[in-house]
Amino acid sequence: RLSSYTEIEKFHIAKEYLIPESLKKHNLNAGEIVFEDQAIRDIIKHYTREAGVRELNRKIQVIVRKFIVRLLQNQNLENKLVVTPNNLKEYLKKRIHEFTPKQKTPKAGVGELGRLTGSLGKVMKESAEVAFSYVQSYLEENKESFKKELALLEKRDVNVHAPEGAVEKEGPSAGIALTTAILSALTNQKVPVDIGMTGEITSKGKVLEIGGLKEKAIAACRGELKTIIIPKSNEKDIEDIPEEVRRELTIIPVEEYEEV
Repeated sequence: RLSSYTEIEKFHIAKEYLIPESLKKHNLNAGEIVFEDQAIRDIIKHYTREAGVRELNRKIQVIVRKFIVRLLQNQNLENKLVVTPNNLKEYLKKRIHEFTPKQKTPKAGVGELGRLTGSLGKVMKESAEVAFSYVQSYLEENKESFKKELALLEKRDVNVHAPEGAVEKEGPSAGIALTTAILSALTNQKVPVDIGMTGEITSKGKVLEIGGLKEKAIAACRGELKTIIIPKSNEKDIEDIPEEVRRELTIIPVEEYEEV
């Protein structure tokens, strides 16, 4: 299975290969259509959703062809186009992807595990159930310190909702994040907004290996996170994360949830 390109890699592919090739294909000189760097980044981020660059290439060619059509329809139009973030919408349709940034305020759920909503797949639902089971056990084992939280659990259910309900979510890798969200809601302790985490959790609190660490790290960096917590068994995969992403992140490996 081939790994996906990072946004930085896509940017350089577009600037150094796709754009020049598209201009050449349509018999245009380099100066006739100029893409600002931020415009290229916006096309990648907001108008494509792919591991490769095929759709990115299509979007670039759409812009080039539409400009040629406008020139043919209006001979008085200046024979030069500078593509900017502001005029992208004139050439491309509505943005297909708005990146969901980190939340500045934790979304607390509010005994038993109640509703699981937000198009969660079977494995992710099971992961939420395991996370809740671990939280219950942890609070019971430390009940002298968590009397208030245990009393709250007896009165209220915990509902887990994943935003963007139209997008199906699946897999066990949100286990430690779900555990942290439940504990945050019960203890009213906010999780720092610049911390992300990934890892499957067992009912005993073991943090297990996940797949796709590279892609998850890239997404964390894009979301302006500064620290990510990962399973210790994924340490071997850190070298696969692009250097420019590793520079922006503090990566903390853990074996047990108590370390989280």
